[in-house]
Amino acid sequence: MAKAALEVNLGGAGLIAAVFEQDVCVWYWINIVVDTTLGVYVQYMLLQGARRLFKGAACLDYGVYGAPPRWSACISQGLSWQLFCFLMKAAATAFMLALQGPLFFIGSVLLASLDANPNAKLFVVMVATPFVMNSLQYWVTDSFIKNRTAAR
Repeated sequence: MAKAALEVNLGGAGLIAAVFEQDVCVWYWINIVVDTTLGVYVQYMLLQGARRLFKGAACLDYGVYGAPPRWSACISQGLSWQLFCFLMKAAATAFMLALQGPLFFIGSVLLASLDANPNAKLFVVMVATPFVMNSLQYWVTDSFIKNRTAAR
């Protein structure tokens, strides 16, 4: 799963960078930041909307698998979350394409101090930023999808 997410992020950043002939490192960094900030909000809104629309649907009751646990609950919850992730990724890509100029400018300015040291830039873009931002993303996401009653 993590490898697939990395490939999607690299592919999306690479495609945007190639189309606009811009620095792929800047676009990868922008992609991570957008996914882990705006993307989390989009996922939250999709989940809340789906829960309102499909009240009581087992596939949206994350963390409740039945007693004894049912594979069907695990699979349906996983698939519904994957749908939300796909829709978020589509929204994030549309957002980045619509605001390509300003986003690239902001990303370039924020990463400009690393231009003289490509290895440091690569570390910040490929290791440090994803580690910090994805950790925060997982923590925030867990806080709104976990089942508060099942843990008691």
